[in-house]
Amino acid sequence: MFQNAMLLDVFRRMINESLRIGIANNASSLRKLSLLSYNQLVQYDSPSYCKL
Repeated sequence: MFQNAMLLDVFRRMINESLRIGIANNASSLRKLSLLSYNQLVQYDSPSYCKL
C-alpha cells in the first residue's frame, strides 16, 4: 500500500511539472509537451513510459 502511495505521489509531481512546462511554452500537442518535458522528467524514479 505504501509503495502505491509513493508511486502516485511521484506521478502527481510529474504531471504538475509537465503542466508547468506546457503552460510556460504554450504546448498545444502531446508530442510537443513530451519533447519539452522529457529531459526534466528523467530525474523522477518511475518507468520510462510514464515520462513520454
